[in-house]
Amino acid sequence: MSDIEKALAAIDGFQSELRLADFARKYANAEIDLRREKAAYTEAYRDALRALGVTDVKAGTSEHEKVIEATKGEYAAREAARRRLYKAKHKLISEFAKEQSCPIRD
Repeated sequence: MSDIEKALAAIDGFQSELRLADFARKYANAEIDLRREKAAYTEAYRDALRALGVTDVKAGTSEHEKVIEATKGEYAAREAARRRLYKAKHKLISEFAKEQSCPIRD
């Protein structure tokens, strides 16, 4: 293998590592986003309960429907963050698997 070929192989390996690092960064950001959205949803849920003057509600009651309506936006944001995390995790795993299946370069 010539020096140029070795240099190109090293660059290719470095680019693969950068791609993997980018997927890892996206996964970490998605985890942070999900934690933030969970906290926002929990706070909105507690606020809705306080507004009703109760500490808990049973499913199917009118109070429960009011809490669901009051937290609809936060719930949707939390679920979207959960889906983004799921996708980021699987993209990271897929990219890592691709790297592991590549032949070792000199």
